Amino acid sequence: MCAACAFVIGSCSTGAKTNENADGEVEKKQAVDTLGENDGRYVKIDSLEGLVAYYPQFSRIDLAMGVMPTKEDTAVVFCAAGAFTGTYLDEFKHTNIAGDHVSGGIRYEGYQCAVNTGCFAYYGGSEWEFAYGEHDRLLDKAAEKGGMAYSQVMMICNGEVKQDYRVNPKNTHDKNEFRALCELEGKLCVIDSDGFVLFKDFVASLAKAGVSNAIYMDMGEGWNYSWWRHSCGTAVEIHEIESGYTTNWVAFYK
Repeated sequence: MCAACAFVIGSCSTGAKTNENADGEVEKKQAVDTLGENDGRYVKIDSLEGLVAYYPQFSRIDLAMGVMPTKEDTAVVFCAAGAFTGTYLDEFKHTNIAGDHVSGGIRYEGYQCAVNTGCFAYYGGSEWEFAYGEHDRLLDKAAEKGGMAYSQVMMICNGEVKQDYRVNPKNTHDKNEFRALCELEGKLCVIDSDGFVLFKDFVASLAKAGVSNAIYMDMGEGWNYSWWRHSCGTAVEIHEIESGYTTNWVAFYK
């Protein structure tokens, strides 16, 4: 089971946060900068229709594993969970990460997850690649180049919405806050839904915004804990509750 994907994926789920508050109103997340003006030195933020886009200004990307990058590591400008986590373990195991993955140029074997239809691989500099379907080539190339890669649900590839992202029919009426690693106008960014939405509507919003590639990033209460670095150097949390069971994070470094 994938610990934080109950609203989206059928074959891998354990539970998720409700989408309504005590008054029955749909909650809405907004990227509010409480520290004053952010000049985008480390992360540029853009508000799109129904979406919030974070553009990390990075020199490299890696897949951190086992321990989330600390806010005190000033080299990190943005980090968020990437691949699904299988189950709640008190110790880290690569086999508890959904799909094969690459970290620091080393390829590791994860567990087989039927909903992993794609992959994102970073090779260094401004060279990255998204793939739908068979993606062993990306994993091997990322390892060869000393880069990173993770397997996940591919929603959009080369401008085409993939209809087999395998939404669980029983969850199609549930809403959640969703996130994807995207390529938009040739730039790499992390895009969140601006509040609780249906998964299909999140994908539609990404397509409408002109996203050419989009691969899912693990969400759900605790798994959605993430942060970005303000231009003043302070780390800003996007969600406050942190899970002790998350296994991997896509980390952008300045």
